[in-house]
Amino acid sequence: MTQPETPPTTHSSPGQGDSGADGSGHAADLRPSATARVSFERLRERTDELELLISGLALFALLGLPGWLWEHFETYYARMPVEVVAGVIVVLPILSGICYVLALLFLAHLGVRAHWVGLIGLKAAFPDGVRWSRIQGIGPITLARLRARLPDLDRGIERADLVASTLFSLITFTAIALGLLGAWMTLLFVLGGLFGTALGGTNWFINIALTALFASFIGAPMLRWLLDGVLARWIPGLARNRVYCALVGLIGWVERLFLPTRLIGATRLALQSHLLPRTFFACFVLLVLFIAQVSNGWFQSGRGFDLFGSQTFVSGRDLVAGHRSGYYESQRLPRDRTRPTPIIPSPMIEQAWLPLLLPYVSLMDDPVLHQRCAAREPPAEQNFDFSAADTDAAAAAREAEFDAATEWSSACLRKLWEVRIDGVVQSLDDFVVTERRDLGLRGLGGYLPLNGLSAGPHRIEIIWRIHPEQDAILEDFVPKRVRHVIPFVWSPESAVEVAAPR
Repeated sequence: MTQPETPPTTHSSPGQGDSGADGSGHAADLRPSATARVSFERLRERTDELELLISGLALFALLGLPGWLWEHFETYYARMPVEVVAGVIVVLPILSGICYVLALLFLAHLGVRAHWVGLIGLKAAFPDGVRWSRIQGIGPITLARLRARLPDLDRGIERADLVASTLFSLITFTAIALGLLGAWMTLLFVLGGLFGTALGGTNWFINIALTALFASFIGAPMLRWLLDGVLARWIPGLARNRVYCALVGLIGWVERLFLPTRLIGATRLALQSHLLPRTFFACFVLLVLFIAQVSNGWFQSGRGFDLFGSQTFVSGRDLVAGHRSGYYESQRLPRDRTRPTPIIPSPMIEQAWLPLLLPYVSLMDDPVLHQRCAAREPPAEQNFDFSAADTDAAAAAREAEFDAATEWSSACLRKLWEVRIDGVVQSLDDFVVTERRDLGLRGLGGYLPLNGLSAGPHRIEIIWRIHPEQDAILEDFVPKRVRHVIPFVWSPESAVEVAAPR
């Protein structure tokens, strides 16, 4: 049903009369601008300056934000609980995608605004614009074509201003829509992390929930368009059917959950009515989904080495038993923290004892350890007691508790791992729980003896989750048995042959 148009509101500037359109002089009927703080034209002049300021600052901030987010994700990944990881892995790619898309739009906006500023300066310097009669070296045919196609400076300024303002509105609309979609995805991932196991599996719940989310995000506006924009126009009487109107209203309510009308409805309808009246919203929804899909794919591929998937004959699978720098402390990069793997100092070992750190990642290890270790309350951190009263007996009992807790945790973590050098199983009885703040990791650390080995190349095989058949794992995000292969060269000083002098 078409609503009657409201008469336009007129704004009078100071010094003008306040008489209404009917000449009655009743200013209250038309709400004159005498009650407004600033006239629209003055506001419009300020927005141009604000657009330039916001675009310039936002461009630098948006280009730096994804790197800052990735750095902190890599630092804290190994210490995140499952519900936090579930939220971060959707927030990070969505935010990164938003940042880069908005940065491109802001760059385009700055370019248009720079062109607009240049035209204004040109108009101020040359009020007459192009003097066609003074142009030499152009024939009459080309000159006629240029005069027909090129607008004058006034039209060029107006057109550039229109394009820049439209781009700025599109930027804000895109940012809000992507932010709302990211917020819904984050909520579903967090719910999956918290209750996914009880609901049939974390990954299973997230896949079902995301399918329903995207189906609603796409289906609700498309179904509302089909029922209200097509069928209600073609079939007489449908718009007056209460059940049909209630169904359309319910679908509209679902649509407003993802794109609230009060928040971005005016911006969306203004852009739609001036740009693509029929297909604007459909194109925009597809663009948002495309950005979400590309950002997630970029996030997943960015965690690996072959970003573009172009390396056919040397893949990640081929390198499982090869040399990978993430296993060596001397060759690790900051981003290797997102892949906490066993670590030795370097590929060249010159001592008789080989330091080895087996990382503890609560996200993957805790579900297995709950099956293999006796249940106990989460241990409290050691805090210093500053009270003056203390005795040696009380201190010895307290220290014995700490030693017992260390041994209990060490024995528990030993049940996860098996270590072999050249196929020979090594004892982990002397390995203890370790904290490496420089690496951002905790785990099981110790030393492997190399005295019985010959100098030269050797290979360490490290098995995580040995004998997986003994576990009744309900969490579907826990990996299966994993093998790490770390080649190294043992070159003790006693094995170095000094060349004879000539």
